Amino acid sequence: GLLVWISPTPSGVPPQSLYQAADKLNLVCVASENAGNDRTALDRIQLTLDAVATVSGRIWIDPDRVYACGMSGGGRISSMLWACFPDIFTGAVPIVGMNSHHAVPIGNGKYWPKSHADPRGDRARLLRTNRLAAISGQNDYNFREMQARTGRLRREHLAARLFNIAGLGHTMPTDEHITTALTWVDHAVTQARAESADRAKPLLDRYLTEHG
Repeated sequence: GLLVWISPTPSGVPPQSLYQAADKLNLVCVASENAGNDRTALDRIQLTLDAVATVSGRIWIDPDRVYACGMSGGGRISSMLWACFPDIFTGAVPIVGMNSHHAVPIGNGKYWPKSHADPRGDRARLLRTNRLAAISGQNDYNFREMQARTGRLRREHLAARLFNIAGLGHTMPTDEHITTALTWVDHAVTQARAESADRAKPLLDRYLTEHG
């Protein structure tokens, strides 16, 4: 599979905290240079799509296991990629930053704004098969927003989950926390394949009985 990192900084080097998850789940890890928070969202989305195309042209990548992950502003981009391109990104792990297609009330007459259009048609259908694992903690100033957004997604029957890490502020979580979140995202694919194999086995057994 492929894990695409969207950094809040100009660095194009994926952080080492992703390596444990990449090794466990057999993921290639890639990031774009100069795709930090100083770039426009459209530029960052285009650079991330370019990264997927470039790696897929050089290495065989399982198209059912392409995941976006980012921190802070990069986390917001990763959640937009998950929502807007479910045919490319089959999962996402936004860390201490997340967007969605909702205008979420803050409680003082103001709103956290929506960042993209509501999913419709084929995009909505595909999105329901993919998972988003958000990571935050109560010391993160984006925690309330991420909690509200994941709640809205779940009410729409989308597979979104907030991993609430005790004591986590607006920083990277541990390797283990990232691995846990990515494993939950990846489980949707592995479970679907296991179920397909279970359905196929009696058909194969019957064929072998009839034809040898």
